[in-house]
Amino acid sequence: MDPSREDSHSMILDLSLDPFIIDFTKDGWLVLSIAKTQSIQFCNPLTRVKGDYPPNEEVRLYNVGSIGFSTNPTSPDCVTVKFVYEDDLVIYYHRYGDKRWTRFDVDNYDNEFSVGTGSPVYFNGAFYVLDRNLGHLGAFELVDGGGSWNIYHTPVIPFAHFHSTQLSVVENSLLYSLAIWDRESKCSSLTILKKHWVDVQNLGNYSLVIHRSSSISIPTSDDGMRN
Repeated sequence: MDPSREDSHSMILDLSLDPFIIDFTKDGWLVLSIAKTQSIQFCNPLTRVKGDYPPNEEVRLYNVGSIGFSTNPTSPDCVTVKFVYEDDLVIYYHRYGDKRWTRFDVDNYDNEFSVGTGSPVYFNGAFYVLDRNLGHLGAFELVDGGGSWNIYHTPVIPFAHFHSTQLSVVENSLLYSLAIWDRESKCSSLTILKKHWVDVQNLGNYSLVIHRSSSISIPTSDDGMRN
């Protein structure tokens, strides 16, 4: 999906005859959830390439909090993750070529981490998600063929419970964007090793496209679209 192309909307409407929701977008690829068939698909509206993820009878779509993939879903390196709420937080992941989703149970004592509406962001080998209540940052990665989950209790994302907080990647930096009702937005970047957020005043040649469920960064040569 290209926000700068006027024909993107009509291309998307042609993807399925059944009603669907766009759960994730990255590099022109979309993840669609179709309630009628309880299925999840990936597709590229520009190239018309699409495919189906394996069914997951354990999970109803309304329990999926967020979903995202690491790279082009037709790439052998692609990993897709979905964060699911049952009685507790559960992560399912799917590697390219797998015939089923693999379940990873999170030790989420006292529901200390509640995944927000924003999509997970793949950065430096891990999927990062924001906690919607306390502003913590969660990271899921595959280590030695299995899942690993860590919570960064610091730094806390300020105002994480407000209108919209999203993660994105801009020039090899993990960025969070914050939008508060009727107030200006702000951006900060994170240095993981120092565990410190730094306010970003200038995005250089990049623009952010922010939505309630996801945020993407795109390079632009148009001065009027920067920052």
